[in-house]
Amino acid sequence: MPKGEYEIFEALNPFFEVVMEGLRGLVDGDHYFDTIAEDAFFEFRYHFPGWPLTIRGRANLMASFSGYGKTIKLHSGDALVVHRSQDSRVVILEYEVHGKILSGGAPYDNRFISVVTIDNRKIVQLWFYHGNIASPVSGGFVLKLWHFNSLCHPRNVRRSELSRSPLAGILH
Repeated sequence: MPKGEYEIFEALNPFFEVVMEGLRGLVDGDHYFDTIAEDAFFEFRYHFPGWPLTIRGRANLMASFSGYGKTIKLHSGDALVVHRSQDSRVVILEYEVHGKILSGGAPYDNRFISVVTIDNRKIVQLWFYHGNIASPVSGGFVLKLWHFNSLCHPRNVRRSELSRSPLAGILH
């Protein structure tokens, strides 16, 4: 990972690395933040106290991630599975990250789904699911969002919401 402007995000390097591996050959940029369009739209499909449900723009996403290393330090990212959508602009990534909660040293292990829309080799939209995986079923995907701890309460995903999501092209 490049030093300098991204050094403040060093605690997130395993997250960046696993996502970049999943997007290899699809996006331009050496660092995760380099792959994001300036006006990209991020939607976090879970409720987490103090975290916004949406973020517009690369700079705002970077600002939101800037304090992460004060609470959690990641040491690895793995379990990457890449799903290609029927819409060639959409990629679904499943992955895990592992680290330590700095305040008490407790382990931090989490699973994610990122539904990434790419245009002109940059991320333009990302739906971010937290806590469990997407499983292929009958040619489509069924999202299983589980309440995995007391801080994360995923919101219920209704079929009407999925019809306007990047997943619409792969769901039946």
